[in-house]
Amino acid sequence: MVPLESEIAYLLETRNHYFSPPLARDAVTGIMCGLRLLPDGDSAPFHRRRDTLLHSAGDRPTLLTIYGGKLTSHQATAERVVKKLDL
Repeated sequence: MVPLESEIAYLLETRNHYFSPPLARDAVTGIMCGLRLLPDGDSAPFHRRRDTLLHSAGDRPTLLTIYGGKLTSHQATAERVVKKLDL
């Protein structure tokens, strides 16, 4: 998978809204793309909640899977991950 230029532009616009100096497209030197898995539900994917779910096996997991979430919740998710991993 490769992100669309419109997705890269959206992320740059969001980043530039909150941080200075603004970055141009040529400042992006690497890209990656992934799928955001949403918890199963009865409603259409567009209408599902974007809650972040952490899934692991055991109290001290060696693998932690993150489902859902959104761009604006990354800091809260990171705090939950550190707590779950007991770091």
